Amino acid sequence: MFVRWIAGCALIMVCTVGCAAPHPRPHPLTALPAYPGSPYVDLDAITPGTIVHVPTGRSLTEAEAIDLAAKARVIYIGEMHTNLEHHRVQLAVIQALEKRFPGKIAVGMEMFQRPAQPQLDRWLAGKLDQRQFKKLWYDNWGESYEYYQPILDYLKAQRIPLVALNASDEQVKAVSKNGWEGLSPEERTWLGPIDEQDPYHRRAMQAVVGGHGHGGAENFERFYRTMLLWDETMAQSGAEFLRSPKGEGKKLVILTGGFHVAYGYGIPRRLFRRAPEPYITILPETPDADIPDHYRMDVTTPEFPLYLADVVWGTGYSEPEMKRVRLGVQLDPEQEAAVVVSVLPGSPAEKAGLKAGDRITSFNGEALQTSFDLVEHIRLLEPGDSAKLTLDRAGQKIEVTVTF
Repeated sequence: MFVRWIAGCALIMVCTVGCAAPHPRPHPLTALPAYPGSPYVDLDAITPGTIVHVPTGRSLTEAEAIDLAAKARVIYIGEMHTNLEHHRVQLAVIQALEKRFPGKIAVGMEMFQRPAQPQLDRWLAGKLDQRQFKKLWYDNWGESYEYYQPILDYLKAQRIPLVALNASDEQVKAVSKNGWEGLSPEERTWLGPIDEQDPYHRRAMQAVVGGHGHGGAENFERFYRTMLLWDETMAQSGAEFLRSPKGEGKKLVILTGGFHVAYGYGIPRRLFRRAPEPYITILPETPDADIPDHYRMDVTTPEFPLYLADVVWGTGYSEPEMKRVRLGVQLDPEQEAAVVVSVLPGSPAEKAGLKAGDRITSFNGEALQTSFDLVEHIRLLEPGDSAKLTLDRAGQKIEVTVTF
């Protein structure tokens, strides 16, 4: 079975300016077992528009799928991060539930780290403007904002609480490097018991690491701790919200990569251990033939005696319309300022004379404080546009014109 979902895995990735945020959260592809995950239906053969109740094999209408979701308190909806059709399913479910239970829905997202919660609250209250919110987005997540914008716009319009679920980058680095001892005693107490022995979860992760070519016991344990940190943190965040005064009487819709939802051994099993509330798992499914080749990864993983999900929702594949203008440099992720690490051959940056080590200080006369400022300027351009950049090259001020 080829990959269908993207999960956040602890592998290093670099960002090309103009296509994504300067500090993207890593999210390489993962694969799921060849076992179809249903005793009655070949899930590989599900076509767009088909919705299946996996344990029974019964086809569902969209209204029936919503009826099932409405009976749960926690509704997990997985995704392939770069498939707009999966996000449309998520939005459809959220809209239907909000219509049925007005004011009683909250949404938790993998894409936001827990320290972002105060800013999310300010955004929902109208105290954070769009530019500030987009900066928050890219500080927390690497995928383009356009994939999620319809969902986020709806949440804000309806004032639906948005819950930051994920561990911070600092925690991820600490656990990857130093194990669980990298967390403070307070963080470790808050997180609670960590299930490192789920046989299906561990075996699936071992196959993924092998498929990525990052073998070796030490590398695997580092990777696996990171995945556990994500799953356990998101589970604890969800349980904490459900038990809090803010969550009283509310249903929680959790949006996350499909691998955190599939087979239930990621977030669902771990959240249920903390807060045994009725839940349902929904996985959008896209035929392999519809997925671009660069998002596929053929990984052989073991068969599991588990249902893939409660509901599988067939979709096609699409991407939002986005401007593909690029500067063609890689920035130093350790620097807040826009410091060039390398220049891509044949890029607009190379043609304009940018070099490794340059710090880009202004864009069309506007001072740049952070690399995000540079990304935001570039995202507004059309192919053929030009811009004047001011560079600091070893203390010397240089001005160049870039044609995109």
